[in-house]
Formats: sequence, C-alpha cells, structure tokens
Amino acid sequence: MKKFGFVSPLLEITSPLKYLRQMLPAGWKHKRGPYPTGELTVLFQKEQLLGQGFQTPKPPKEIEPKSFLNNPKAWQAFYQKNYELGIRVIGIDPAGAFLAPEAAEPAEKIPIISDGRALELLLFLQKFRNTLKIYQLNSQKTEVAILWEEGNLGAVCARLLAKELRFLTLIGPNWRSLERIANQLTGEAGITPKLFVDPLAGLKKVRIGIICGQLSSLTIPEAYRRIIWYKLFQNFPSLIAINSDLPLSVCNQKGMKIPLYPALGEAILRTMAELDQEDWVGTNLQLERMSQLARILGEIGVPIRT
Repeated sequence: MKKFGFVSPLLEITSPLKYLRQMLPAGWKHKRGPYPTGELTVLFQKEQLLGQGFQTPKPPKEIEPKSFLNNPKAWQAFYQKNYELGIRVIGIDPAGAFLAPEAAEPAEKIPIISDGRALELLLFLQKFRNTLKIYQLNSQKTEVAILWEEGNLGAVCARLLAKELRFLTLIGPNWRSLERIANQLTGEAGITPKLFVDPLAGLKKVRIGIICGQLSSLTIPEAYRRIIWYKLFQNFPSLIAINSDLPLSVCNQKGMKIPLYPALGEAILRTMAELDQEDWVGTNLQLERMSQLARILGEIGVPIRT
C-alpha cells in the first residue's frame, strides 16, 4: 500500500532521544533536511494507512544561505529517498510554507506535494453554510466580501461561493483582475459582484468577510471589526480544517492523536484515492481540486456539495 508523508514544524520528535534532540540547535538537528519524527497511522472505516512525519525548524526571519532550506539538491535527495520508501504524497504544512518545495529539480520518481489549500477551502464551504444557519442569515440577503492579494486564492473562493449568494463584494489591489473575475462570476453564477480596491469603501454593508492569503497593501479598518471574519490560507494551520468532523484519526508511533492539519488531511485523502499525478502547491489554486476532494470525502461518508 502507498504511504504518505507530512512535513511540519509542529510535529514533535517521538524517539527515545527526543529530549537530547530538542536541546540541539535547529541548524544541527535539521542539517540534512527534515528530521523524521516517526510513523503516523491513520484509522478510517476499520482500515489503516501508514505515513511518515518529518519536523522542520520554525520559520526564521532570515534563512541562512548554507541552510538545507535553500538547497534544491538536499530537497531532491529527501524526495527521492521517501519515494523509494513507498511515499507518493507529501503534505507541507503552511507553518513551513517557507520551504519552497518547488525549488527541487524536476525528476520522474519523486513524491508529489500538497499544501492543504484545496482541503482548507472545501471544508470552509461547509463552515460557511453552518455560519449562515447559526446566525440565521439569509444567503440571498447577506452581503459577503472576499479580500485577497495573492494569486487567484480569492477568485477561487468567490467561484465556490457565488452559486449560493446574491450580494458579493470583491476587494483587491488590482482593478483589472477584479473586473476579469467579476465577468467570470456573471457568466458562471449570474451575479454581478461589487468591486473595490479600497476596503474602507467596500466593507460598509458587509456582514461576513473572508480574507484569502496574506495581506500587505490592504488594511482592514478598526471600524469593521463587527464583521464576522474568516482568514484562509495563512502561515499557520487552519482551525476550520483541524476542527472538522472527518472520520479520520491520526496517531503518532506512541499512539497519541495529532490534529488533522489541512496539509496532512489533504495528503491522506490523495494517497487513499491515488491522486498522485501532480503537485497541489502555491497560490494558483484550481477549482477542480475541491471537486476531487469532495468526491473522496463522499466515499467515506462526508458529503460536501460543491
């Protein structure tokens, strides 16, 4: 059976030398790449799937030039070694997004990479629907705003939600990009979203705000803290995915349960379904990925309508 891998600064070393390893400087401990933390076991529907965890140092402010993090050959060796061990999908935790896995040179026999963004957005769709119910909000009357700067993250989120909304506001620094996405939404969902490059003007009547990715030029005014806010695709694990009720239980080699981080869950699901043909990493998110994950979740008893 194929295995999965999970790379994260949040994993703890479970070997007998744990405390000795923790005392070592990060530069020594991770000199040759991500440090193995032990076997991971996934239980689902009376079956199990095996994987391997790896720890990386927490993101530093500046990465040293000689660090393995800047060494494509070191990553290439890491990927090839794990492929030989049967690992076909490796999840990269957002807390370790600085790793830049795409830096490795192309090769035929290396695992594909998953960063968890597709699963995070899919589970957010379910969370969004629950929010409307909890706050007794009518989807045809509630104004929702999506703010983003990176790639197409906000655009994909808008396409996923547009079929359920009437009033949608898009806020971003690139007006031409907003216009292009608005035309796409009109063709796909029949709605005409409002467009703004200034959050102060765009958030006046908004009830739910969704921030997709990191914001650098857009600033949220203090006056709009009353809005129900969600932050997706941040440089830390999403509670939306961790708190999901997926019928998957992940334990380390000591039998202790670990949270189902988005990148971990995505790597597990893709390994289960043998979706190991291409990398799912970066800010160019494809809508089709959510449909594929929704199909897999439906097969294990978690239907999510996309």
